[in-house]
Amino acid sequence: MMSNCLAIIKYMETKNRTEALKKMQEVELHGEWMTIRDRKMMEEASPNVVVARTGRGNYHTIGEAVRKAPDMTLNRYVIRIKAGTYRENVVIPLETL
Repeated sequence: MMSNCLAIIKYMETKNRTEALKKMQEVELHGEWMTIRDRKMMEEASPNVVVARTGRGNYHTIGEAVRKAPDMTLNRYVIRIKAGTYRENVVIPLETL
């Protein structure tokens, strides 16, 4: 009986630890500010444009992609930023939001 209780407790601790780790990874990947619904939508959404320093995207800089984004749209505009180091200051104009 005691060993069953210990096994259950160990299972619950492992499960809680696994769930906590998964949540931490999601937060690192998407940020705390995104809701679960937004995260799911972003995973399923195909990007409108791609930024890549290597030239394999629509734009080489994030700023370029932001400047070319449509103004005051009701639709979500997704900019995918490929891995790399982007040394730039990005300004998002108020009229774009």
